[in-house]
Amino acid sequence: MIQLDAKHPPTPRVVKMRWPVLMVWLIPVAAVGVAGYYVYAYLQDHGTQITVRFNDGDGLRPGQTMVVHLGVQIGQVEEIELSPDQKQVLVHIRLLRNAEAFAKKGTLFWVIRPELTLSSISGLGTIVSGPVIDSSPGDGDRVSEFIGLEHAPAALEPGLTITLHAVRFQRLQPDSAVYYRGFQVGVVQSIQLSDDAAGVKIQVFVNRRYAPLVRSTSIFWFVSGFDVKGGILTGIQMKLESLRSVLAGGLAFATPEKNIGEPAADGADFPVYEEPQPEWSNWAPRIALPPDETPADQKPPGSPLTQIMASPAGK
Repeated sequence: MIQLDAKHPPTPRVVKMRWPVLMVWLIPVAAVGVAGYYVYAYLQDHGTQITVRFNDGDGLRPGQTMVVHLGVQIGQVEEIELSPDQKQVLVHIRLLRNAEAFAKKGTLFWVIRPELTLSSISGLGTIVSGPVIDSSPGDGDRVSEFIGLEHAPAALEPGLTITLHAVRFQRLQPDSAVYYRGFQVGVVQSIQLSDDAAGVKIQVFVNRRYAPLVRSTSIFWFVSGFDVKGGILTGIQMKLESLRSVLAGGLAFATPEKNIGEPAADGADFPVYEEPQPEWSNWAPRIALPPDETPADQKPPGSPLTQIMASPAGK
């Protein structure tokens, strides 16, 4: 039995644990190394930040909305804010490192949302995923600010752009088809009042391969879609165009055989007639077209018109 001296209690012995100096610094050094790795990986994958101005930012989400080209992601929306004048939306985009070509002058950006029009249904894939920003690369100097388009451009490939002038607006809309002998060769890009408000100005794009068909003597008219004319004595003439032209309207043109004229210059102006003359549909000048270099899997389907004619002469 151990006797304790109440006047002189035993002093406890404290043993201090000492960490080696290397162990003390190992944890923070490892943390810095891990953080550095993630920063390096981020910089490897992420490139330039650009800003695109849109009139509407509905559906765009920071950290979620992708920026794509040909269906492949090239960046992501990082931040969205109002412009200083509160009239536009500034969308800050972080491009991937291998997408520097999209930070050059001439690059186009537009938002793809679900859209239902008289002529088409588009953007259905964004119903679940939300809107995405599509793009087309530029080839100019390096820039960081862009103006976003309200709609997808009607055409991105080279071609002929001309302006048509009409007295009044007919059933027509952007992306309406332009036909030559029943085959679609172009699209309507925009419609607006003329500068003096005395008529309507229609900008049309014709595919490069079919640009030689547009001559200085060509005549344009509105495609009405469905038309019935005639009487008891003159017979009935019925004309049924394609479903697309019935819903969204369209334009057609022809060139006289005896006066083909010169190829139309880019930016040329033409009048538009409300109805075609019977002989216009019979014009069939021989105009050589360049070979079609579009890959078979990238060719859009043709858009022929179906015409049913019933006249006293049986034509």
